[in-house]
Amino acid sequence: MDRVRRPGSYLGCEVYARAKSPPTGGVHWVIAFPDSYEIGATHLGFQIIYHVLNEHDFSAADRVFMPWDDFRSELELRGRPLCSLEKDLPLVEFDVIGFSLAYELGYTNILSMLALGGAPILSADRDETDPLVVAGGVCVANPEPLSPFIDAFVVGDGEETAVEISEAVRSWKASGERRDSLLDEIASIDGVYVPSRWSGDGFIKAGRIADLDSAPFPTCQVVPMIEAVHDRAVVEIARGCPHGCRFCQAGFIYRPLRERSPQKVIDLAEQVVKNTGYSDLTLLSLSVGDYPAIVEVIRKIIDALRVQHTAVNLPSLRAGSLSAEVVEFIRSVRKTGFTIAPEAGSERLRSVINKGITDDEVIETARIIFSNGWRLVKLYFMFGLPTETEDDLEAIADIVGRVRQVGLEAGIKPNINVGLNAFVPKPHTPFQWEAMPDIEQIRNRLGFLRKRLRIPGVKVTWSDPRVSFLEGVMSRGDRTVAGAIERAWRLGAAFDGWGDHLKWDVWEKAFDEVGLDARSMASNERSEDEPLPWDHIRIGASRKFLLRERTRAFKGEYSPGCGVRECMEQCGGCDAAAKVKRAGSVAEIESYSQKEQLEDVGGEFWRYRLIYRKIGPARYLGHLDTVRAVHQSFRRANLTLRYSQGYHPMPKTRFGPPLPLGTASLVECFDVDLLESIDPVDLMRRLNEELPRGLQIREVTEIGKNDPAPQESIGSVRYRFEVPEGGRTDLNARKDAVDTFWVEESFPVTVKSKGKERSIDLREVITDVIILGGATVEIEMLCNEQGVAPRPKLVWESIFGPIPPYSRIIKVGVMEAKRDKTLPESETSGANAKNDRVMY
Repeated sequence: MDRVRRPGSYLGCEVYARAKSPPTGGVHWVIAFPDSYEIGATHLGFQIIYHVLNEHDFSAADRVFMPWDDFRSELELRGRPLCSLEKDLPLVEFDVIGFSLAYELGYTNILSMLALGGAPILSADRDETDPLVVAGGVCVANPEPLSPFIDAFVVGDGEETAVEISEAVRSWKASGERRDSLLDEIASIDGVYVPSRWSGDGFIKAGRIADLDSAPFPTCQVVPMIEAVHDRAVVEIARGCPHGCRFCQAGFIYRPLRERSPQKVIDLAEQVVKNTGYSDLTLLSLSVGDYPAIVEVIRKIIDALRVQHTAVNLPSLRAGSLSAEVVEFIRSVRKTGFTIAPEAGSERLRSVINKGITDDEVIETARIIFSNGWRLVKLYFMFGLPTETEDDLEAIADIVGRVRQVGLEAGIKPNINVGLNAFVPKPHTPFQWEAMPDIEQIRNRLGFLRKRLRIPGVKVTWSDPRVSFLEGVMSRGDRTVAGAIERAWRLGAAFDGWGDHLKWDVWEKAFDEVGLDARSMASNERSEDEPLPWDHIRIGASRKFLLRERTRAFKGEYSPGCGVRECMEQCGGCDAAAKVKRAGSVAEIESYSQKEQLEDVGGEFWRYRLIYRKIGPARYLGHLDTVRAVHQSFRRANLTLRYSQGYHPMPKTRFGPPLPLGTASLVECFDVDLLESIDPVDLMRRLNEELPRGLQIREVTEIGKNDPAPQESIGSVRYRFEVPEGGRTDLNARKDAVDTFWVEESFPVTVKSKGKERSIDLREVITDVIILGGATVEIEMLCNEQGVAPRPKLVWESIFGPIPPYSRIIKVGVMEAKRDKTLPESETSGANAKNDRVMY
């Protein structure tokens, strides 16, 4: 793990990770996310399926994510397959591998994960000894580019279908029949598409959850060991969207709109935050501002969770749906971010795409945000939309400038982050027949916008035009695209959605070798009469409805969305007899009992010093991830932290110096302020019940409020090096190296800190070296005024040479210093400090 950038991604010992074994004859899944751990660990759909499968007695689920290049190299170096996080089993040993398809640019990663896990990449090559490979998620809207690699696709909501697949696999295992019989059985399940069993007749209708209140939802969401991209608790308040933006695939394929009741949202929010210990909660839907009871729900949640300083986040907002009251509630705890998505710059083009918002609504939303003290606003736009002109592009710069002016008028210097994305005509939308701009057109329009957006305080980000083009090819392609995906993967393509990983020359070669005209696949307009590769997938609105919406688009006519209470549009998103449950009224919210608030009145608080171990998997947590895990554990233990003041309150904790990544420690320390007095033994017990594996409190002491911080009293530290046994030769060589070290008057080494190099003298730093045998050495080093000593690995290699593979470094002692004078702010404190007593 020492050569891996973020080893915490591969530990698999997170809070609420379930290392469950299925019963005899049961079904063992591995849920696979074809992107990095940081992206997939908190993905809600991924967490829901993981929860559903582990809740049933006859099934169990592990997780696996696409490893970064460094970890893949480690696997290859050690000759190991890609294994699951929970059980450390190769993927080929599972009954089912279930991929979550959230983004088309992860397709080559799917092949990498199958191959690394020991499973055949082609469905036709799998037999009874191989796992069943299934996939679900938004990309199943067009499954054809992946059809040779996936045995079965789950179309629509997967909570119930995943269980039905498990039941089919369990029955098949008991029967002892051939694999063909399993595929036949799965193909008969509603909402499942099995490419090898598709006759070309009829269609596959998506599965749907009608009542979100009764749908399974994970309140004990897996808490990543490292900070994820979306590192917060999540509660889904609605599925579907009350609007009908014609470019938006999610808005159509998740029809009909279904909403959780206000009381259910509040109950779930309290449970999820309490169980996970997160300080941030996201209320998730495609248009959260349109949730009927949003103001009252946010108020109730914030009131209930105020004692834990839980902040509420709202995803991308529709302009006009944000009220000053909501902003005030959010601000009362901690200022979170706001994102407004006008999508198009001009009102004319917004009419084409059925966005249905005006410039004035965008400006008023920005005014509400800035007037409440926010300095940062994010704006998202698309370019390359149907009927777009240069005037529409100019309008983007104009509306951004007007938003900035609103901030200036509010008396602040605003920061505006503008995200630009090329339009991709997605399946099952009214624009599915439209042409996508090619790479050169994307570059030209992007260049135009970047010049116009050179505005003070405005930061512009955009996707690589080649990434957008590949997304178009794979989202709009047929089965012929599969050959290019496989060829690009064999040529080394991976993580194609990450700009620094895209190998465009590889894709160009793959397209050429398989004879695929990628440009026509993505950028050609489709005739309304021609069959589309995804016509057999019925998800969301009907083809007839989409054609009607396409006609309305070019007339600039507005269409009501799915949110009207009495649907008269007959879009085909739900059956006439379906009873879709909606949110209900604010009146349904019950009176809410909350924990008695503990306010920081008069500055009254109690300070404790905690000594803890950082061992096992936790030694691969960085310092910030360790601090984050500790804070979450306090919240899960229902211990009331004292917070700082201001717009971004933080827990009042003081940690000792960071420990080098991969180094274990028996003697780490931090101080914490609590708003309640608690018995130290009880504090230790409650916290140890919540800390992730490898972090363990071993001592708690109440200290004075004026006591110095942990690092301010450290004089020296002692490290133990446990290296592979090398026999008498290694022992003698190490004794000789120590003798040589003590003979030298100075022993300079070069260290790097914050990109700068400087020299330190180890003879002024090292106070003791003890050789306990050929395999164990202890070294004691003095620290500077910040409690920092040279990195132990650097010290070892300077004296003994390269540290052997699979060695362990353990911090085993911390000694207090009695200082005679002020020490220099350098890497060491030299002879100006001496050991006084053992601190911990």
